[in-house]
Amino acid sequence: MYCLYHKRIFAVGTVIVLILYCGVMFNLQAEDKQPPVSGPKILKTNVPDHEIKYEDEFSPDWKVNWDRARQLYRENKYREALVQYELLLAQKENIDEARWEYTSILLHLERWQKAKYELERLISSESNNRNYLFALAQVYLKTGKVDKSVKLYGQLYEQASVDPEAVRALEGLTSALERQADNEALLPLLEQLIVRKPGDIGLQKKLALLAMEMRKFDKAEKTLHKLEQDDPDDVYVLQCLAELYEQKGKMDQAAVYWQKLISVDPENSDAHERLQHYYCDRNNWQMSLKHVEKLLKIQPHKFDLLETAAELNLKTGRIDKALEYYDYLLVIKPGNKGILQKKKETQQILAADLLALVENEGSQQLWQDLVKVTSDRPGVYREIAFLLRKKQKNDELIEVLVLICQEDPDDIQTLTELKELLKEKGRSRELTVLLNSSSQ
Repeated sequence: MYCLYHKRIFAVGTVIVLILYCGVMFNLQAEDKQPPVSGPKILKTNVPDHEIKYEDEFSPDWKVNWDRARQLYRENKYREALVQYELLLAQKENIDEARWEYTSILLHLERWQKAKYELERLISSESNNRNYLFALAQVYLKTGKVDKSVKLYGQLYEQASVDPEAVRALEGLTSALERQADNEALLPLLEQLIVRKPGDIGLQKKLALLAMEMRKFDKAEKTLHKLEQDDPDDVYVLQCLAELYEQKGKMDQAAVYWQKLISVDPENSDAHERLQHYYCDRNNWQMSLKHVEKLLKIQPHKFDLLETAAELNLKTGRIDKALEYYDYLLVIKPGNKGILQKKKETQQILAADLLALVENEGSQQLWQDLVKVTSDRPGVYREIAFLLRKKQKNDELIEVLVLICQEDPDDIQTLTELKELLKEKGRSRELTVLLNSSSQ
């Protein structure tokens, strides 16, 4: 009977352990479905790297579970370790050390809600334990209870008796205030944190950016120049200084830093864009065009950039290049009315420039020059023809109309006009040749 009784007890115990194990695994799987929250991890040193000391010769089951939990932790098998801690705490729920180790793993795995429950339980038995309070402040921050996080980190900072603890509290407090968007409170605390961590470049950059956002330009400028002295090629610092001087309205100084930024990061599109506008505002079309061309190497098919390049080439006297850009724009957006109009205006400018060539040296020189200038020769010829009609220079007009017909034999309107002019001028032989060629 005695043996049978113990066998039953053993069987019941086994069932209980299996139920606990299944329950823990179910909870773990459910928590695993929650999206992870990014943020700083709790240090893993909360779980010691040694086994439990026990004076008796025979180790009880709870000690075996505890040793196994720590071993699994050392092997980075955190989820399996959590199962063992659950089994241990089901057997010995009053071991705060084990519960804290268990909670530390929950924090490491970012299972904030479960960690909060365990921390509140620990704090109920040891309310002044600062490790518990720091962990709870972090949990408040991660679960969106930012006001509670600010309050608790603030209390921990006020009560900090040693520098590492004060730094830890300040780091948490500044993170919470940042989430709260309380810049007025955040700025002086960031400065205090920098005093305690003078080598933290990231904090100094954060301070500079915050000061810029708050329009405390002198503070931002002082911080950024210190960072520039430490690392003159820091892209972030150079960009911030350029932005700072733009906000202050000191555009010449801003341009200096945009140029410095390009020397470090030649393909920085933001810097090229700012400098392009800077030079354009000062009517320095050549320098503006230089930066547009740099941008086009980065974004070769950007419509607005191509249109700007065409306009700047026109301003710098490169009419041929302007026409090339308009042709490319019409490939991207065929039939675009705005671009067609700008191309026509550019052709009119070129036609006016070439008109003297037609009048003085004849159409043959025009033909040779236009081959070098543009692929759309008929378009330019038509604009020259328009100007010659206005000046009633029919002999020159005939030469240009002949060129148009050679380039575009299907242009019936031009062919008809040419026939009438040749007839009017009595140039019968040329008219006969033209009629024969058109009838073939």
